[in-house]
Amino acid sequence: MEKPLLQCLRPETNLISDTQVLVDINVNGITAETLVHTGSMFCHISETFQRKVGSTLGPSTKQIGLAVKDFVSKSLDECDVSVQIGNREYPNVTMHVMDGLPTDVILGRDFMEQHSSVNFHFGGSPPPLSLGRLRP
Repeated sequence: MEKPLLQCLRPETNLISDTQVLVDINVNGITAETLVHTGSMFCHISETFQRKVGSTLGPSTKQIGLAVKDFVSKSLDECDVSVQIGNREYPNVTMHVMDGLPTDVILGRDFMEQHSSVNFHFGGSPPPLSLGRLRP
């Protein structure tokens, strides 16, 4: 079975920043400012936003590697939430709860890898750039 395609649209539709790949998604029916982050292996939810959506917490022992060499942070807890992007529903998406996130949610590679590809439309005039398959 072919994996579905996930697309993030141009700023005049649902991107909310010109400097990062930010989109609005729904988490348990509540709009979340979301960073789409190919460098993150996992999905994360801010501690504040997790309380807002009211998801049930479970223990987490994940050590989260950060973008700075040798820096790690421990996930506070984890929870499963329902995510909606456009007309697509994703039940039971596991999110790692972290303090101090720059957005409500970070969608990581574990979410994106459900799809054959994830496209971002920035509005430039040259044809699309395809980087091929990501390294594991």
